Amino acid sequence: MASTLGCSISSFPQPYLGLPLSASKIRVSDLQPLIDSFDSYFVGWRGHLHNQGGREVLVHAVQSNFPIYAMCSLLLPKGVIDMIDAKRRSFLWTGEKTCSGGHCKAPWDLVCIPKDKGGLGVKDLHVQNRCLLQKFLSKLHQLASSPWQTWFQNNYG
Repeated sequence: MASTLGCSISSFPQPYLGLPLSASKIRVSDLQPLIDSFDSYFVGWRGHLHNQGGREVLVHAVQSNFPIYAMCSLLLPKGVIDMIDAKRRSFLWTGEKTCSGGHCKAPWDLVCIPKDKGGLGVKDLHVQNRCLLQKFLSKLHQLASSPWQTWFQNNYG
């Protein structure tokens, strides 16, 4: 079949639309291209030249929203989110790629609390990932308006 179609035979996980497609649970190593693109995207930033407020705005506006595409489709492993959080934390506090605990001015749990409750309002990626995936459940309980909803209801009731 592969020779007839002129394609190669590959194994899982297979990248599809920039995300790993797999029949089993996604591992941290399968999402290494996401981490690498996160690093390469921010390599030109000069975080140490920004003041604390400027770095906070960049963390809110760009770094917290970077993994949304992957989080809409996959439940990211805890290790991947922890790696992204470590990079966001180090950029926020020092403007560099890494930082030690002595540079952090507040615990990350406190940073993720909304501003009206005393935190900085940085998005908690664990919670955001679960919420983005739960939107599909709510769509399944609505009337079928898209082809995938019709297909799902016809096949699985």
